[in-house]
Amino acid sequence: MSASNGSAGLGGLPDLAQSPVGLAGGTAAEALRMECATALQHLYRWLQVAVPQQSQLATVIPPLVQAVQLYRAGQDDACAVQLQSVIVQLHQTRALRPTLPPL
Repeated sequence: MSASNGSAGLGGLPDLAQSPVGLAGGTAAEALRMECATALQHLYRWLQVAVPQQSQLATVIPPLVQAVQLYRAGQDDACAVQLQSVIVQLHQTRALRPTLPPL
């Protein structure tokens, strides 16, 4: 889903709030873990570009660090919830500042 319809998904990334489907015989838990890893990497790269343009975006760094800690602890459900919160905040910020790079 796109941000225009209220979803917090990131472009081609799956919506982390939905229950993931197993990939190539993998389990739903493995798929969620992969989605969290992909979203964390994407957000890290995006923030590297966007924070120099808009220093106020640094406020999402502590919640993103918490998501990384949850991921490392194997708490993928909690990580996904934390990531959704960060993604929603970034979509709201982008709506107010359309000069920021696309998510």
